[in-house]
Amino acid sequence: MTVNTLATALMAFAVVIAGPAGQTGTPQETDILRGTVDIHVHSDPDNVPRSVDGLEAARQARARGMRGVVLKNHYDPTAGLAYLARKETPGLDVFGGIDLNLTVGGMNATAVERITQVAGGWGCRKLRRRAPSSSSSAVR
Repeated sequence: MTVNTLATALMAFAVVIAGPAGQTGTPQETDILRGTVDIHVHSDPDNVPRSVDGLEAARQARARGMRGVVLKNHYDPTAGLAYLARKETPGLDVFGGIDLNLTVGGMNATAVERITQVAGGWGCRKLRRRAPSSSSSAVR
């Protein structure tokens, strides 16, 4: 998949997901999203109004044949919401994360370590412990 195709798919998803709840996309919108992963999904609960909550965003993504979504929030970790959304939408990869903004202390290794321990392992699942080297310590 080219960068342009991916960018088009992500923009199409943003337009589709921002529509009224329950609205279905055209076949062309659905096909372009099939197999994609949206890596930047803002949803409720949040400190500003969002068009859908994390569970509904996951339902809509699965209905459109997407492979997965990454739930995002500027102020709160989303691993717990991702865990619930995965249970609600089997077959869809739903990931959470944590922004290292000042609300979690900025660059905060403890916050990153904690999110890797949330049930289900979908907070920062791809970060794995590296073999120790003489010059660095490993982080999961």
